[in-house]
Amino acid sequence: MNLFILIGLLGNVLANFEENYCVLNDDGTECLEEEKKSSFLLGYEIDKKKGLSDNISQTNYEELLAKIEIDKKMPNGLSRRNGVKVGHTEDVNVGDGKVVKVITRALRPLLFEIPDILTHEECDHIIKRAIDPKEGGMFSSKAKGGLTPNEVQYNYTGAEFGKASGWFGEFSAWDINDDKYIDIDEVISVIHASFSLWMLENDIKEIWEKMNVTVMDDGIISEEEFETLNTFGLKEYLHKLSKNDPRFKTRTSNQVWLNMDQSVDPLIHKIRERLVKLTGLDRKIIYGGEMLQVLNYLPNGHYHAHHDSETHQRADLPCCHQYSGDVLTSVGECKLCRYITFVLYLNNVEEGGGTAFPIADNITFNEMNMVQYGNVSTDKYNMMHGCKLSNLVIQPKKGSAVLWYNHLRNETDGWMGELDWYSLHGGCNIIKGEKWMANMWIPAPFGNSRHIPSIYLNNEDYEKAEAISQKE
Repeated sequence: MNLFILIGLLGNVLANFEENYCVLNDDGTECLEEEKKSSFLLGYEIDKKKGLSDNISQTNYEELLAKIEIDKKMPNGLSRRNGVKVGHTEDVNVGDGKVVKVITRALRPLLFEIPDILTHEECDHIIKRAIDPKEGGMFSSKAKGGLTPNEVQYNYTGAEFGKASGWFGEFSAWDINDDKYIDIDEVISVIHASFSLWMLENDIKEIWEKMNVTVMDDGIISEEEFETLNTFGLKEYLHKLSKNDPRFKTRTSNQVWLNMDQSVDPLIHKIRERLVKLTGLDRKIIYGGEMLQVLNYLPNGHYHAHHDSETHQRADLPCCHQYSGDVLTSVGECKLCRYITFVLYLNNVEEGGGTAFPIADNITFNEMNMVQYGNVSTDKYNMMHGCKLSNLVIQPKKGSAVLWYNHLRNETDGWMGELDWYSLHGGCNIIKGEKWMANMWIPAPFGNSRHIPSIYLNNEDYEKAEAISQKE
């Protein structure tokens, strides 16, 4: 039998061989006692004897014993900090004599703010390296793998003319209050409903000028005037704005990806070690993280609300951090499986630029109430406007960080569970100044694929760090 198939079928049976799991008894007191000793929640249900007898035959059991050493090299599931309650503060030693305060800011998603995790010199070092031409230079932000399509430049020729197809070309769709006229507020609402663009009255006037539209010079459009309106060209023009204009794009920033290996950058490597201490995760999981993404946001820079992980979109696809060339060739694409997001703030922003969590700890969350297409005053997705509507906004402060879990943990096998929908977040627009920040994304496997290592893992770097840790 193929070992990988066998391991996948056994699920948490292999985990039963690890002695450092918290083993639940009938009333759960064993794990409760363990939780009192640590800030990390490590327990899940294991019954070793029953698991073995119920899940494998004697033949498969012998095969498993012969090859169990492979699984012993894998981490023992995923840890998760205990948030306790919003406002809870804990001092955590992150190595090199550095103690930081970890402050719980939300329980859904489980989210922590960590002031002064970096020195100002470390912040400056990261920025200096990011703008170093030897690193390849900053470039317009785009998706790195995963299911998000890369943005393409859209060229508007101005030659498009006619009536748009569908409701965008129908007067009744624009005349929201049925008074037989279309006013500026109705135009703004229709554009928001069609393209999720948040516009001001001056933006509409600018569009009319560029398209040579005069039917609204008196402030309203009648049904007869609407029939002469170039709704086809307008639709194309708005599509152009949503793809090209920094104010109206889904995200507007510049980025670069940096290697974090100790041999390349001992300082950034040290920051990664702090994340090991902060999370309690196995070093192999942390070192299997993606490269460090450094971002620069200028005025009007923003990133509309989104989830960092894509596991909810395509359950049938492999995780990007685990795919091999052969797998990618056969399935054609992969999904981002990001367990943790660790954001580092590298400067102080004069105004704007916060990280917003629109539905943090919102027990009455309803997606349709959140969107309300056509009503810009309640749009929590649009970070050019919706930040003030968000339940939680973390303002950047040089040297501070915010850490949150994009996924719950599967309490059956201890590995990655379902997406935490409350981890929806975005980058508020920069009103004044600029923002420098860095992302450390830590992907993790689901239980049935935990034997597949991360393609980002540098084993030599990991083993050196592990050896140093064991001597401490």
